[in-house]
Amino acid sequence: MVQIVPVGMLAEFVGAVLMVLPDIPFIKSFIIPSTLEDARRELFDTSSLTEGSDEFDALEDLIRRKWDGELQGRPWLFLMERVPPLQMPHSIFAIYDEDSEGPFGDLMDSGGAQSLPDRYDGWQEYIHENEKWDAVCAKQKLDEWVSEEVSNKDKNVLIVRGVGFLLFIVGFGVQFI
Repeated sequence: MVQIVPVGMLAEFVGAVLMVLPDIPFIKSFIIPSTLEDARRELFDTSSLTEGSDEFDALEDLIRRKWDGELQGRPWLFLMERVPPLQMPHSIFAIYDEDSEGPFGDLMDSGGAQSLPDRYDGWQEYIHENEKWDAVCAKQKLDEWVSEEVSNKDKNVLIVRGVGFLLFIVGFGVQFI
């Protein structure tokens, strides 16, 4: 006959491990999207995010999943418009390589505008020459998307910890049956 106390101890141990699991750095990197938060921070601080970094890849993946439009090519730069005089962030643009098959600006295709706003200093000449860009979303919308992703990951952490706590309590209780 199997004794119930070792089963309770095992359940208690597994529950304790599950409660601590989300805090282990290796596991934490998979659960909490810190790369996405870093991408948002870098984009808002520097007004641009260039291809070749984990942050760029995380932001591109988020935009592909959440945006109701479609990135038809791989952009090499995400650029954020800043509105004078306060330099408040306003809109996010995807800029495509001049040799890419990417779109030629969704505002231009719809006839809504003939060019990008004149607020881009060093990038303005490149953008106007190549005209391969897309207006992705407003700053507030990107902020909302990132916050949504972070809160969804936080829910997963709470579920894992909740299951761990339940196993811990059940294991503790089983030892005294």
